[in-house]
Amino acid sequence: MTWVFFALGAALSWGLYGPTLHRGQQMLGTPQSGASLKALLCVGIAYFLVGVLVPVFGVGLNGLWAARHGAFPPRRTRPSRTDHRRGGEMGQNADHG
Repeated sequence: MTWVFFALGAALSWGLYGPTLHRGQQMLGTPQSGASLKALLCVGIAYFLVGVLVPVFGVGLNGLWAARHGAFPPRRTRPSRTDHRRGGEMGQNADHG
């Protein structure tokens, strides 16, 4: 039953999105002055901020916190790429120089 509240919230958000964009276009100027393009540019910048920069900031803070407070085991050494006999990745062999 909780999903109904999420569905109503999504419908409300999308229902307010169009009128809000229209109001923004009107506030930015007349259609001859390129108001719709300005509004589209503002929406694109907002999407970039919310969709790219905010997650990058969050992931960066998570990395800083983990580097300072995390307890990690020592790194294991990986076998060389050409040493496939000891369990390393497939590398060069006698047939393929």
